[in-house]
Amino acid sequence: TTPGVMRIRGHLESAGFEVVTFHAVGEGAGMEHLIDIGAIDGLIDYTLPELINHWNHGIFDPGCERMEAAVRTGIPQVVVPGAIECFNFGAFDTIPAEYNTPERNVLIHNPNITSLLATPDELVKLGTYLADHVNRSPGPKAVGLPLDGLDNYFKEGSQWRGVDVTPLFDAIRETLNPDIELIEMRNNINDDEFADAIFELFMKQWAARNQ
Repeated sequence: TTPGVMRIRGHLESAGFEVVTFHAVGEGAGMEHLIDIGAIDGLIDYTLPELINHWNHGIFDPGCERMEAAVRTGIPQVVVPGAIECFNFGAFDTIPAEYNTPERNVLIHNPNITSLLATPDELVKLGTYLADHVNRSPGPKAVGLPLDGLDNYFKEGSQWRGVDVTPLFDAIRETLNPDIELIEMRNNINDDEFADAIFELFMKQWAARNQ
């Protein structure tokens, strides 16, 4: 999700924000801590593979349940399920046998990192978890869905192009409180149009923070 994140970062910096980017490789625990102690005032939670890495003991497990600090503090936030369908192990021969199955559609990210796909049941659990945490966050909040791909693995010519993540989207739609703004766009998460829309959505939440 790096291209989308970096485009949003540029917009935020141009708007005068001091931006900290946390890579979704286990650094989420540090981010949660900084939110809890008041060092972070707003959040665009754009990339969420740490959820299923935590549940399935992947190598990018943050060691904690993600998305909890925003519930505790009520900071303005926009949540996007970027890479939420993905968890990771090391080289192919390090994948535990119970996860090295055809339904996981194992993708060799590089010689040292493999990416595995969530099952339909896990996608439902992920969508429900995301929406529930947004529902319970007391501050301004919104959700954005990139319907044409959660990361670059969904791009034309990539191995996961065409993978059906409808169970994820349906779970979010069904669980999210109807008064929470939800935008859906026929874009990949890394398309400029989607990133620009998420920036604008965040600015709307930021403006509402003291209302």
